[in-house]
Amino acid sequence: MRSPADLMALQRMAGNAAVTRVVEADRHSHSAGCLHHPGAGQVPVQRTGGDPDAITPAPAAEKKVDLNSFLGRDVPDYWKTLAWQQESEGVFASFLAQDHPVFRAIEEYARASQRLTPYTAPAGEKTRIGVITRELDDPAKVAALGPQGEAKLRRRKDEGKKNGPPPPQSREMQITAIKVVANPKLWEKYAAQRQMYRQSLSVKDGEGGFEGTGRDGSERVPWSIGQRPDLAGTAAVSMAPGPGPDHRPGPDALPPAGNVKAPASAGEAFFVHGTTPAAITGIQSGGFDLKYVSNRAKDGEPDNWGKLGKGVYMADSTSKAQTYTRCPDPQCTDFDCTDPNHPRKEMLMARGLLGQPNKAHIYDKSKRADDENKLKAGRTSIYSPGLKNDPLAMGATGGNEFLFKDVSLLYPEIRIYYQT
Repeated sequence: MRSPADLMALQRMAGNAAVTRVVEADRHSHSAGCLHHPGAGQVPVQRTGGDPDAITPAPAAEKKVDLNSFLGRDVPDYWKTLAWQQESEGVFASFLAQDHPVFRAIEEYARASQRLTPYTAPAGEKTRIGVITRELDDPAKVAALGPQGEAKLRRRKDEGKKNGPPPPQSREMQITAIKVVANPKLWEKYAAQRQMYRQSLSVKDGEGGFEGTGRDGSERVPWSIGQRPDLAGTAAVSMAPGPGPDHRPGPDALPPAGNVKAPASAGEAFFVHGTTPAAITGIQSGGFDLKYVSNRAKDGEPDNWGKLGKGVYMADSTSKAQTYTRCPDPQCTDFDCTDPNHPRKEMLMARGLLGQPNKAHIYDKSKRADDENKLKAGRTSIYSPGLKNDPLAMGATGGNEFLFKDVSLLYPEIRIYYQT
């Protein structure tokens, strides 16, 4: 097993991909339950129609997919109790019962979000209007919308104008189903980063992609719901001391920072992302992809990404994410649909390693031209505190906003089906 210093050196020299390969090679042992063992992955596939309302919790598989034997011990504890079914190549899913502790914790996350930080989007927000404009300029998408859907989107462009619609706003969420997704390829990348960050807090003189300060920078974030959104510990990843069956070291083998060992959840929280159902499927299959990030710059102009630069934008409140969620009805797709006859909306919840974030201030130089490679030394992400939580240093946004430039710091774990 390579030492933490060796792993950090590899990260500096060859990037995250090399670390992932090395960690996987060091800690993996083949078994009958391994997902790339011959014959692995041949489990029943749940098939449903295109209507999200037709999705129901899958019956228990006759044989559980042994994800733990492939991923090792450091997987979420609750994963080990679920009956997984293969959804697509390399992607496994399991629906939670409504009385499952994680289901209840997500319901409380949503209730706290609406109670403490109800959100109304700015009228005519550039991101939303830009998406609508591009869709209306695409003949194929206009044809799929039909006359009624096209008219609804054209009206949405008039937000803030006389007789225009009000901007999207958050409402109480009635969560009807929650699906958990296990994607071994994506989890390995995330787990490698997670291990590296935890070790960086434990190695007093650590070097590499994370600064070894011994202090978890995410502790200073003014979280929207009043505390770190960790689902009350129901989705925790336990790391038992001592070597496991695959001979990987437990946390007792990690060097401590003084007399304090970093908790397994250091730097981690659950974030939400509002988008379309099709986009959620793509993200849970292949991960977040920065090639889909919109650049609003015209030819010859400097790059014009989001307010915090290029990357994946996440929220720590389901209220804000609701205003980016699209209606699944192909002839609606509105950002603020309340039609009870339309299919359930969907929201993505991701486990994220915020790590040592860089705090954006209102007096900072504009970050709109900053690409994914521009980030303050020793930082892993950027966050902009909302006006309500931090009125004197609110950054660029009216609600907490988080930017991840490295997609391996996000694991798209949970798909929430809900009505408002």
